[in-house]
Amino acid sequence: MTEDQLEQETLGWLTEAGYSTLYGPDIAPDGDRPERNDYRQVLLVERLRSAVERLNPAIPTAAREDAIQQVVDLGTPVLLSANRRFHQLLVGGVPVQYQKDNETRGNFVRLIDWAEPSHNEWLAINQFSIKGAHHTRRPDVILFVNGLPLVLLELKNPADENADIWKAYDQIQTYKEQIPDVFQYNEVLVISDGSEARLGSLQVNTRQDLRVKLANRPSGGIIFATIQKFMPGEDEDHFPMLSNRSNIVVIADEAHRTQYGFEAKLKTIKMPREAANDAQALKAAQPHADYETRYQVGYAQHLRDALPNATFVAFTGTPVSSEDRDTRAVFGDYIHIYDMQQSKEDGATVAIYFESRLAKLSLKTEELAQIDDEVDELAEDEEESQQSILKSRWAALEKVVGAEPRIASVAADLVAHFEERSKAQTGKAMIVAMSREICVHLYNEIIKLRPDWHDADPEKGVIKIVMTGSASDKALLRPHIYSGQVKKRLEKRFKDPADPMQLVIVRDMWLTGFDAPCVHTLYVDKPMKGHNLMQAIARVNRVFKDKQGGLVVDYIGIANELRSALKEYTNSSGRGRPTVDAAEAYAVLEEKLDILRACYMATTTVTFSQQVINGWREQPIMCWAKRMARNVSLIPRWR
Repeated sequence: MTEDQLEQETLGWLTEAGYSTLYGPDIAPDGDRPERNDYRQVLLVERLRSAVERLNPAIPTAAREDAIQQVVDLGTPVLLSANRRFHQLLVGGVPVQYQKDNETRGNFVRLIDWAEPSHNEWLAINQFSIKGAHHTRRPDVILFVNGLPLVLLELKNPADENADIWKAYDQIQTYKEQIPDVFQYNEVLVISDGSEARLGSLQVNTRQDLRVKLANRPSGGIIFATIQKFMPGEDEDHFPMLSNRSNIVVIADEAHRTQYGFEAKLKTIKMPREAANDAQALKAAQPHADYETRYQVGYAQHLRDALPNATFVAFTGTPVSSEDRDTRAVFGDYIHIYDMQQSKEDGATVAIYFESRLAKLSLKTEELAQIDDEVDELAEDEEESQQSILKSRWAALEKVVGAEPRIASVAADLVAHFEERSKAQTGKAMIVAMSREICVHLYNEIIKLRPDWHDADPEKGVIKIVMTGSASDKALLRPHIYSGQVKKRLEKRFKDPADPMQLVIVRDMWLTGFDAPCVHTLYVDKPMKGHNLMQAIARVNRVFKDKQGGLVVDYIGIANELRSALKEYTNSSGRGRPTVDAAEAYAVLEEKLDILRACYMATTTVTFSQQVINGWREQPIMCWAKRMARNVSLIPRWR
């Protein structure tokens, strides 16, 4: 059997399984029945459009077209990120918004009918040529579902001893480099030589999926998963061992976050539903019978129970070194350190200055610390399903922070401060608020003061809110809830120094892994600490043109948390200070002014009187000094 014969046999098997078949050159841009605009196009857009219309008849045409555009343009050039984004759209649907009955409605456009397979179009195409940046390649067979290239098959000649399935594997790696666009939509890769076959994918989707992929796997494979997948089931006391192999390498990103919990802690957890049902008779006497208290370990122990002989490697920009959390104790000594001091010396970052402009809270300090500790713990250790419940502990603090007089005061100070700072240095600013409601209230107070900053069009306006949300959100929030595509556009606007969008209000989004070098100020009105705080303040330390430094303005009282974060950082062998207090910068400035005065005094002609020297000669010095001071926002301190 030749490779061509194997290809035809494969198409025959697929036909028996319910696929229609097409020959790639027939539907090529220059073919007899073209279905593509050019060879770079990997989607069969008209087939996708027909499927979207067929599966979503109740959604307006404009919204369906918006969904198709979101699939065509996934908003990121990074292959893995694009593939993850598409997988979310494929499984959960494409979020869209549209007007109906004078209201903005939200919905999801289905790309596939998961309940009834016969409602989808199944198509196998062989010899489907794809043009990349420098090469044109032609995979053997691609399987399309509703016009989406979900499966790629690469076949090798079974009669050729030198062309086994691993040659097909190498061929796919070449495709990834040379025609990456088709892999943005890939869900399954298949290699075969007619007698052997292997399949693989890019992600793990469920806990059970993780166990299946790792259990009894002899070798090979790259598996992507969140650490939350390593959570025991409700009927399990501990996580089972999935593999005792010693040739497994676990690579953890953001390793400062959830890689802890070797020691068991006493926690109150929800009982399995069966156990709760068995205890139905006790509920009248015990109203909390659905919950029980037991000792539990954290994710770090679950991960090592699953893979006891694996090697663990970690990456983090903010290693933790505290009593109950120590990144180095979990992963071992550092392989390589690139710290703040080295970053500044290399010219990769600028200094961060800190300025306190506290807006008074009607809350005791010890209460604030306790609430902050509780929320920090739940954000790190709890399952996502539990976080939304436990975050209600923050409700009392939100009420105080979001009081109308206080928000109005913060807005007035922030507007004046930003405008004054912008006189000395052009750039943009981020505002961090502690809830979505506070984000909106703060936005409303700001645009009361500067109405021309507001515009309902996402493409216009000086200030925007970027936050998560859904169609079920209250009316207050809905004007600021955007689709993923619009958020991507807002991100591009904010990163563009020439775009008039200068301010963005966030709660959690854009505080980690977001780089906008033109941002020079971070206004903080949300309790933060530790690595979360360190990650957030780093948003303003990127190098940009003549940017002398970033500035963190504190409205809620994070100075102590900054000091604690610095202690953790230095304990983790980090060099350099995260921030410089504005008062220290002012002291240095006064010292330099004295030196400048002395220089001018020494070079002044004796015919000038002392009064002339102090008056006329000092004016240019003070003007220059004031301009410099604006870079660290010291104008209110000038005497």
